[in-house]
Amino acid sequence: MRQPKAQIALPIFLALVLGLGGAQTALAQTPAAGMTQVALIPIHCVNQTVTPNCLHDWTTSGATQASTDIFSFDFATNTMYFADRVNQGITVIDTRNNKYLGTIPVPSCNVAGAIPGSCPSGVQVVHDQRKLIVTDRNTSVSGTTIHLKGIFIYDLKIPNSAPVQLTINTTGTDTDELDYDPVNRRAYVANTACPCVLTVVDVVTDTIVDTIPLPSNPEQPRFNPVDGKIYITIPDDSTIATGGSADGVYVVDPTKTGAAALSKFISAPTGCAVRGIDIDPVTNTGVIGCAAPAAQFLLDFNTATIPTSFPGVTGTDTLQFNPNLRRWYTGSSNNIVSADSCPALGGVTPVIGVFAAAAKASKKTPFARLVGADCSGVNAHGLGVDTIANQVYVGARQFPAASGGTPGVLVYEDTSPLVQPKLKESSNIKLEPLASPPTTGRVLIEEGFIIDATVSGVPSGTPTVLVVTTTAGNEVVPCDVSSGNATCFRVLRGQALLGGNIFVSTAGTLQAKATIK
Repeated sequence: MRQPKAQIALPIFLALVLGLGGAQTALAQTPAAGMTQVALIPIHCVNQTVTPNCLHDWTTSGATQASTDIFSFDFATNTMYFADRVNQGITVIDTRNNKYLGTIPVPSCNVAGAIPGSCPSGVQVVHDQRKLIVTDRNTSVSGTTIHLKGIFIYDLKIPNSAPVQLTINTTGTDTDELDYDPVNRRAYVANTACPCVLTVVDVVTDTIVDTIPLPSNPEQPRFNPVDGKIYITIPDDSTIATGGSADGVYVVDPTKTGAAALSKFISAPTGCAVRGIDIDPVTNTGVIGCAAPAAQFLLDFNTATIPTSFPGVTGTDTLQFNPNLRRWYTGSSNNIVSADSCPALGGVTPVIGVFAAAAKASKKTPFARLVGADCSGVNAHGLGVDTIANQVYVGARQFPAASGGTPGVLVYEDTSPLVQPKLKESSNIKLEPLASPPTTGRVLIEEGFIIDATVSGVPSGTPTVLVVTTTAGNEVVPCDVSSGNATCFRVLRGQALLGGNIFVSTAGTLQAKATIK
């Protein structure tokens, strides 16, 4: 994920970019979001037993200054994984006690003489396969940048096992961000040194199965649990830092291959250099991150329109959605808007922006609102969310951002009300077929967590699963198939999310769908 240096723009320019006028030309201070700081976890090497594969303590400057990128949460084990460039691997945090457990080495990053470049970069937990996918982007050895094109797949069921290594099929390099589609059990991996493509990896067989050409330098791919498609933010290469006419979101159809998979383009507002993206499955809307100085904006995927923007937070890189609270969180390390009690350094005020999805949207009530922004740290652009304990994690080079701060993983707890504080005793939902011949059936949900489904019209011997939107994330329910019928049972980690969806996937293809009620 790229991180341009923040540029301090003229107030008139800011007013135009942010859509402000008159008395709002001087930006009002953004209020605090109200989260509670619970930890600043030091990344400190004790010994190879206590903190295995730790190479260096994090510092605020020099060759070992804290440098992170993508975070990914494993809700099955309460574990946060993130790209730790100082230690040349994936650092692991136990989110139950917020302790540093050690680092998983990434072979292409962990080489003699290497200093933190952008290796590793992307990280993705694949819950149903119990795997971890990592990308390496680039590293620096003896002052020379080495561009990489690796994808590493670790088996989380076998600790300390060597990863499967894949190489993308393009002359381009710098594998970066990615996401996982639980319907077809494939990961979509972007590379940022063009020719740029979306590399499609079958996570069951650990093989590359497709390459989708992209028009420009990509940012974040994101699976949408409403329509089963992939949405990817792609900046305008000619105006990377400031946003241009080619900035926007591309829609990828997983049922197609190659160039035919790019099915639609949605333009970003003028001045937004697009970055992170994540989706609320209840309203089918997403917050899109923009680099400084542009406002973040909300995209309605139902209509491909932009209902509102949020000038109170700028300078975002990554962002994530928590379905347990129906809130988005942004790693806005280059924010240039004053935030309540947050120190500025070098012309920026690093914050975590917090945005709430509406309980019920209408013409008078927008799909989402800015709750506020809480203080973050220097270079804290990578962000992860524990969707069980409702904790937010960012890697900070220095916190507080003002002089005198220390490095570490900053942890906030969001204590706002759960979207489903009470269990729904029982729900019996009818599946609607999406293909012919029709796949039909019913899904019984008991106490919010127990899935018990019967599905008809399934070819014998065909791998079949349910993909369920829950308060923890997208969860997969296995099915047993016999004589054209499937029975599917699992106790979920999160509650089935009311207003979310259940997909029936047969051999990686959507066959039926239901809305959770």
